[in-house]
Amino acid sequence: MAFCLFAVLFYNDVRTNGSLPRGLRSPVFSEHIYNLMYSGTAKGTFALLVMFLGLGGLLREQRYRTAMFTLALPVSRLGLVITQIAVGLAELAAPSLLPAVLIPSLSMFVHQSYPLPEALHFSLLWFVCGSVILAAAFFLSVVFAGEYTAPVVCYVALMLQALIRSEEHTSELQSLRHL
Repeated sequence: MAFCLFAVLFYNDVRTNGSLPRGLRSPVFSEHIYNLMYSGTAKGTFALLVMFLGLGGLLREQRYRTAMFTLALPVSRLGLVITQIAVGLAELAAPSLLPAVLIPSLSMFVHQSYPLPEALHFSLLWFVCGSVILAAAFFLSVVFAGEYTAPVVCYVALMLQALIRSEEHTSELQSLRHL
């Protein structure tokens, strides 16, 4: 939410004072929002927060000796898993939709407009990609019993994916320069 507020409400200050690095500054409002929210730090923060939504499970509870209580409840194991996934997806929907609600509505305060269909497009993209991260975190929390093992492995996987994508992008740019 703070990223949305900063990106929208301080647009005029950032544009006139140049308080952002040159690569993030843009004279066009929609580019400014894209650079800060959907391509920048907010996207990485979102991915890290989603990673923690999928953690937990019976192995973690077994470590704290509460698994027997959970298994004694009149719910099947499949019911527990489905409930955890459903709650995780519901918790994922809120931060995915937050920029779509805040950015277009706050834009009028700086005498700008941001298209709602574009904001909803990015929110859907965040939800779909976030559900992949959520599934990976949930899978890793089922596989690894350690308190910090699943989040560390998920974080390393996210960073490796970003590194590989960065290298691919760099090689694409170098091949275009040779044309």
